Amino acid sequence: MQAKELFAWAKRLYDRARYAEAISKFEEAYALRRTRSSIFNIGKCYEQLGETAKALRAYRDYLRLAPDAGDKETVSDAIANLERRLKRRACSSCSSSPTRRGAHRGRRQGAGSSPASVELTAGNQPARREGDGYDTVERAFVMSTMHATEITISLKEDRGGERRQAAGGVDDSF
Repeated sequence: MQAKELFAWAKRLYDRARYAEAISKFEEAYALRRTRSSIFNIGKCYEQLGETAKALRAYRDYLRLAPDAGDKETVSDAIANLERRLKRRACSSCSSSPTRRGAHRGRRQGAGSSPASVELTAGNQPARREGDGYDTVERAFVMSTMHATEITISLKEDRGGERRQAAGGVDDSF
């Protein structure tokens, strides 16, 4: 199926208030043809589902892809409204977009990979990202209810096992 057909299918699902299914089809369309309208519509679906953090991430991604968009002000207002909703609930949104070296060279990130969006209570928060073949990264940050927080964590390939094998020893990693 082509991107245009998937996009049209997703729009029909959205019109029928089948938002979760629409997200799936918009994502399939985006994988085939990276259009900013797919990202925007994913944000609309998440907003309709009440998944504020994911809606915020999608709208921000849209503005990154289309910094000169004609509806930039409207989307910025939507972001501000979503952030106010989070503040009223005394939590905030955190989006994490780890970058794996080589990921944009065709490597597919595994299930549960980023980007990820979560809602957290205000205060000190730990962050831990790990992946097979990558060094684990741990960080801490402070969540505010005044605005959403976006963090990027770059994962670096774990080359320890390769060095041990190259030096003639056994790979003792477990």
